[in-house]
Amino acid sequence: MWGICLNNRLLEGTLFQRAVEYRKIDENTVMTIQPVQDQKIDIQDVRPIDKPPLYGYGDAVSVIDPDRKGVIRDIIWHFERNVFVYYLEMDGKKNKTRYTEEELVAETVS
Repeated sequence: MWGICLNNRLLEGTLFQRAVEYRKIDENTVMTIQPVQDQKIDIQDVRPIDKPPLYGYGDAVSVIDPDRKGVIRDIIWHFERNVFVYYLEMDGKKNKTRYTEEELVAETVS
């Protein structure tokens, strides 16, 4: 299952507004799978979403311009536009530009 973390105190705020994949432990608690593994979260701190992000953490992608390639490092929910925005790591550096799904293409593994 996927959701958006709404607690700005979890892991010093690093999960706030991030897309999280999780599994339900009981009626009150979930356990994260990614981006951080095995973090227990109160179920009220996660807003479930119907459709998971198209790309996952660590996926290799290229920006529509094929000379720009990277790996998904963050997936944030844009509340005003109701879309995921992705932040990439390119050449070992965190890129500050945010991209939507329409601006990215999955890299094929050879």
